[in-house]
Amino acid sequence: MWIAQEPLFGAATGYGLTLPIPSARAEYHNVDNLRWSAEFQQWKPVRDAMRTETVLSGGVRDHQPGKTYADQWNSAVFTPSMANGDWASRSADTMSLTIPLFGDAGFDRTGTSIVESAATVLYREGVKVGETDLPGQGAFDVPPDSARYRLEARANRAAFSRYSTEIACVWTFASARPESRKDGVPLPLLAVRFAPPDLNSDNQVMASTTRIPLTVQRQEKTPPTTIPTLRIAASNDDGRTWFPVPITRAPGSPDAVATIAHPPGTRHIALRADATDAEGNTAEQTILRAYEISSR
Repeated sequence: MWIAQEPLFGAATGYGLTLPIPSARAEYHNVDNLRWSAEFQQWKPVRDAMRTETVLSGGVRDHQPGKTYADQWNSAVFTPSMANGDWASRSADTMSLTIPLFGDAGFDRTGTSIVESAATVLYREGVKVGETDLPGQGAFDVPPDSARYRLEARANRAAFSRYSTEIACVWTFASARPESRKDGVPLPLLAVRFAPPDLNSDNQVMASTTRIPLTVQRQEKTPPTTIPTLRIAASNDDGRTWFPVPITRAPGSPDAVATIAHPPGTRHIALRADATDAEGNTAEQTILRAYEISSR
């Protein structure tokens, strides 16, 4: 679904089309003082109703006259996203979390998914603060003084998707009661996003080796920082064993390219990422069945 917004008053209207997937289509958009954004929803008929399995939302685009743009939606790798919003924030002594765990390969997108099971757990100085059975979601009351926190989120959707069947994330960060601010302040969480090129329409890689662009993402309103530590590992046995993945990047840059060799007989690849920013905030992500290898 595409949404057109008039920037002066914020009035918006949208349209959607129901199509089988995978599919491709050409669209023609007018650009008369409009800004565009898009949303993708994956539905499945279940008994007498339609079940929404995935929702992906993109950032605002400025389309220029005479230009052609190509967008690919619902593409692996599905990972936590920090794009386009305050998904984890602290207001006074409450931490509020609505982290989208299933953003697709578009770095300006967020995504949510139906899951079989999930859990979100917050620790303060090693002591559990609280827990929910939701994927990356919850509200937790915490003491006002500065402390080190550990946030864990996991979700399993193997019954609904072949990709990113299980996601497990661990974040560590420091936090204290912020100065008075109506909407709170964003927490300094990191998300590592992957965008494999040249996937086929089944989200499969065709080559024995692939170079995957990736980026370490932060929430929009957090101050800029560098990423001194970034490590990537891969697995072709659903995370039982891991092998290190070489990456190429400028020192401290959030952007990198990972080169992953697929051992003979590999059907799918799991990915693990460890990132630390200059302030000591850390993120560890594990994505099972991040993408498949084509057998053709």
